[in-house]
Amino acid sequence: MNRVREKIIFFIMIIQASVIGCIYLYCKMEKWNLEESMTVFLYPVFAMVLLFIVVISGLISFMYFIDKLWHAHKIYFCIPFLIVTILFAVTSVCCNEIKLREYNFENYKKERGEIVELIMQGELIPDENGTVTLPEQLKNEEMARGGCVHIIEYGSQMGVYFCTFTGLLESSAGFVYLADNIFNDYSQGNLILQDQYLEDWYYCSTD
Repeated sequence: MNRVREKIIFFIMIIQASVIGCIYLYCKMEKWNLEESMTVFLYPVFAMVLLFIVVISGLISFMYFIDKLWHAHKIYFCIPFLIVTILFAVTSVCCNEIKLREYNFENYKKERGEIVELIMQGELIPDENGTVTLPEQLKNEEMARGGCVHIIEYGSQMGVYFCTFTGLLESSAGFVYLADNIFNDYSQGNLILQDQYLEDWYYCSTD
């Protein structure tokens, strides 16, 4: 009876470690979408609560392993703790801010390039505010929030700005294609360039 009970507890520990670890991984992968839907006020609270749950799960799994190692002298009881630790490590390495930017850029590089070409060819026309509303077949919230892109200025250059995150007030962040002044007088905002991805593509923020 005790062995059955121990096996049930062991599998419960594995399930809770796996579920919590996978939820943490998923939430980190969907960080930008969660930030956008929860706003910058609620997401940090959610992220702290989620991290707290993962840490508690790891501590419970570790204490369970130490207790069983001490009394049963069997190493396989470390499996729940290993699951939490591995998923947390994979998430930290593969789903940090830099990796999320790289994934987003590579994933939508082709579509963004096509949109830039359409704008340069005059098939997509900015309005008086420099905003280009994308046709339905090109709309994707992870590529460009709100289904539109913006003609924006950076010094003497003009660019096509694909917003991937909107923050407080007028602030935002995303990817921009910069070129010489080929977009006439349409412009809005100011850019702060952060990382260059290709010759004319940058990750940037707006103030």
